[in-house]
Amino acid sequence: GRGSGYEPSRDEYLKYDLWLECHKTCPYTLRPIGRDQLYTAEVQIEHIIPWSRCLDDTPGNKTLSFWHDNLCKGSK
Repeated sequence: GRGSGYEPSRDEYLKYDLWLECHKTCPYTLRPIGRDQLYTAEVQIEHIIPWSRCLDDTPGNKTLSFWHDNLCKGSK
């Protein structure tokens, strides 16, 4: 488990912020994202407009999605 000296990573902080911003729901499928899923590989941070198209890596161009849904979305 995570001991008292645990410090969350930058991505963990970002995942939490995006989770709240998305109202704890995947914006693409509208499936709820549970707190127990948030920090697993099942949920990932993804670019809204693909990075390869706009080179925007800011939090404003990021959201959460289930990894499988993101895989299906591709570069759309």
